[in-house]
Amino acid sequence: MNLRPLVTRIEAPPKWLRVGREFEISCVVAGSRPHPNVTWTLGTLTSLTPLPAETEHGVNVSTSRVKVVASRRHHGQRLTCTAVNPLVPSAGLSDSTLLNVTYPPVATMELGRGVSSIVKEGEDVYFNCNVDSNPPTYKISWFRRSQAILHHPAQGILLSGNSLALRGITRHQAGPYTCSASNVEGDAHSPPLTLHVNYAPVCAAGGAGRVLAAGLEQQVNVTCQVEAAPSAVRYSWVFNNSLTSHRLPGDQVFITPDGGSAVQFVAHTHQDYGTLQCWAQNHVGKMTQPCLFHVVPASRPEQPARCLVVNKTYNSLVVECTPRFDGGLQQVFIAKVFEAVTGRGQVNVTSESPTFTLEGLTPGLDYIIQVTARNKLGSSDPVKLEALTYKMAENRMRDEQGDEGVGGGGDPGGGLLLVSLVVAAAVVTVAAAVGLAGRCLWARRHDRDLITGGNRSTRGYSAPPERHSERLSGEDATATDDDDVHFEVPSISLEAHLEPETRVAENAL
Repeated sequence: MNLRPLVTRIEAPPKWLRVGREFEISCVVAGSRPHPNVTWTLGTLTSLTPLPAETEHGVNVSTSRVKVVASRRHHGQRLTCTAVNPLVPSAGLSDSTLLNVTYPPVATMELGRGVSSIVKEGEDVYFNCNVDSNPPTYKISWFRRSQAILHHPAQGILLSGNSLALRGITRHQAGPYTCSASNVEGDAHSPPLTLHVNYAPVCAAGGAGRVLAAGLEQQVNVTCQVEAAPSAVRYSWVFNNSLTSHRLPGDQVFITPDGGSAVQFVAHTHQDYGTLQCWAQNHVGKMTQPCLFHVVPASRPEQPARCLVVNKTYNSLVVECTPRFDGGLQQVFIAKVFEAVTGRGQVNVTSESPTFTLEGLTPGLDYIIQVTARNKLGSSDPVKLEALTYKMAENRMRDEQGDEGVGGGGDPGGGLLLVSLVVAAAVVTVAAAVGLAGRCLWARRHDRDLITGGNRSTRGYSAPPERHSERLSGEDATATDDDDVHFEVPSISLEAHLEPETRVAENAL
């Protein structure tokens, strides 16, 4: 008896397949007699692709297996297992599953509708980032020349979803743009999209506000360089000072090989000095501010600035300065070295740059360094520096040993000097004390003389003869009588003591 399949079922179909990995999917067929033919297809109803499979037949059950390497194109396609009894072909039975393949993003960029990749400065530009990913992206980022672009409305930068808007674009925003998308499977960057911004000419960096010095009847070549997109520009020159303003004739204007413009200027009188204005324009427009070149009379150079001694050894010094205005003529720099004590010159060096290595100096001396700038019209005011060369190694070692001897008591001369200072201080102290004592005794004796009538030889008192001229040991031999120091003798009242004169002398002793 022939029976059609009763059951066709894909067992445990995968919920998702990760791109690049191989998966095995099984289909079970039951109830067919004889064994059914099992086939696999992948695709849509309009485009089916047969897949090779392996089928095993059992008692009333057949199992078929297919291997699939997941790719991005498989996402969203239907995988179908179909069982057909060959004897009952019209009674086939099938089962299918929709493949869910996860893969990292694939990003591409495009300009907004109606926007060209070449825009004019001041226009608005819009970008769209198109992303193909599964699962959906959770972040989209924007970059210009590998630098991240952040949301900044005040600067005209607006980020919203998959879009970037640039309001009033400037020439500085030209260049390659990319976007990146991220999901759980990975990150991806789009190919770069280069944006070109056309703009009117502007002065090249360092090409404006220059000061040029020239003597009378000296020809000066002035070159003007501008930046513009497109680079094809037309130039015109205007001369201006306090007396006149006029456009330079064409025979004084030349085109340089690199696309710039140059004029030949000659000042015949002092009234010919002034300002040259360089104007340029392209099909976008004319520059809003000209490039200015101020032509002034030539003069002596200005003195170098920020001069420093940057290195020194026992016999050399290195000096560096910053050059200033050269007066309009080629300048050189001169460094002279003098001994600070004697004023004798030792080194004289001339250089095209204000950097000098001054060699052949004496170790351990103080020096004065004078740096000047010079051109054909004269020299600048000098810049003066003070510097000291290092001592030779053996001299430094000898000085250090001498310092250690004085500080540590190892130098006998130093010890004698210390003792001499202490003795001198003691002598001064004793002399001061002796002088003070003498003054006090003199004042007391003077008061006693007033009491006794001023007669030092009155009855009842006689100074000991042997003590009258006695001096303290060590007293200065040049001291006067008023400075003599006597033993203290008590005052004796003549009314209270009527003893003989010899008794008074004994008491005095």
